[in-house]
Amino acid sequence: MQTQRKWKLTMHACRSCGHREEIEKILTAINIKKEHTLLEFGCGTGEFTIAAAGRCRKIMATDVSIPMLDFAQRKAGRRDVKNIEFHNAGFLTYEHSGEPVDAVVSQIALHHLPDFWKMIALRRVYSLLKDGGKFYLKDTVYSFEVDGYKDFFNKYVVGIRNAVGDEMAHNAETAIRRNILHLDG
Repeated sequence: MQTQRKWKLTMHACRSCGHREEIEKILTAINIKKEHTLLEFGCGTGEFTIAAAGRCRKIMATDVSIPMLDFAQRKAGRRDVKNIEFHNAGFLTYEHSGEPVDAVVSQIALHHLPDFWKMIALRRVYSLLKDGGKFYLKDTVYSFEVDGYKDFFNKYVVGIRNAVGDEMAHNAETAIRRNILHLDG
């Protein structure tokens, strides 16, 4: 629950620093309409999901984290949003039923997959879209010389520590070791 509370506080801070404008830009970029269906991979706390639900007929929101999915579902309930289907799934495990979707959105989720599985995931996204459907992808991409990866990530973690403290820096370092560098511990 502490992680969710910190995430909620972070998301609240984001909303007051342009998060709503970013959501609007995404919805404009995918040209979402009232009659459209939308699929979101990695819905997290549901902020984008709930905003998008007000602009389309139906949204399928997925996340591999049950606590985040529960949080998003409760938030949607409190806001009386009823056109969202929540699914405990990800790029590789989501099972779609029905017609292809008009748009797929994913923000800060694809990087969790190893490179080989990213290609499989992207092919799955393509197969879920209607002809002419839109895919909006926002994710983490690092650019550095391969031999300098240790220095790059050390500076990255120091920057996080300076900005938001030791606990978040430790979490970032752990995520980098496991999800990006694929090192144990």
